[in-house]
Amino acid sequence: MPWRARTVVHCQLRRRARGPQLKRDPLGGDTAHMIGGEAATTFGWAWLAATIALALHVADEATHDFLAWYNPRALRIRQIVRLPFPPTFTFMPWLVGLIAVVGVLGLLTPVAYAGSPWLRPVAYGLAGIHVANGLLHLVGSAAARRLVPGVLSAPLLLIAGGCLRGPHRARVTPPPNKRLKLAGRVD
Repeated sequence: MPWRARTVVHCQLRRRARGPQLKRDPLGGDTAHMIGGEAATTFGWAWLAATIALALHVADEATHDFLAWYNPRALRIRQIVRLPFPPTFTFMPWLVGLIAVVGVLGLLTPVAYAGSPWLRPVAYGLAGIHVANGLLHLVGSAAARRLVPGVLSAPLLLIAGGCLRGPHRARVTPPPNKRLKLAGRVD
């Protein structure tokens, strides 16, 4: 009795599918803001590059005694602005904190490859931090007229921040029949 199965399935589908189904996935979720396909892969690579650049930058700063250069300047800025900002650090808490940040970013790499929409604003913030940090190291080096700790990896931060900001914009393309109607050719 195949007609019963078809009738039952047909009625269930008729009740479920009301209106156009263009912006919904088969399970009913909203994927209009997902990064998909090649854009998700590009976003994943950019996220991975930003994570690796930050890890290399932390290693660069740690091996070149960054805190000996940074802490006196932070204290001088505190005296001028009379605020408890920027903070000063001791070596181990600073290093452990940055290693933890790099670890969390590394754990989020599969989420970036999946194209999760909530990661996009995080990526924009991370890109801004990377670019600002890289520029501060380069400007500090130019002002001091010597290589300051962290300047060797600063260009990597700039490149990774630029890649993280730009390449993962997803294109919204209408379905094939809609494109033909827009072009004046109807099938």
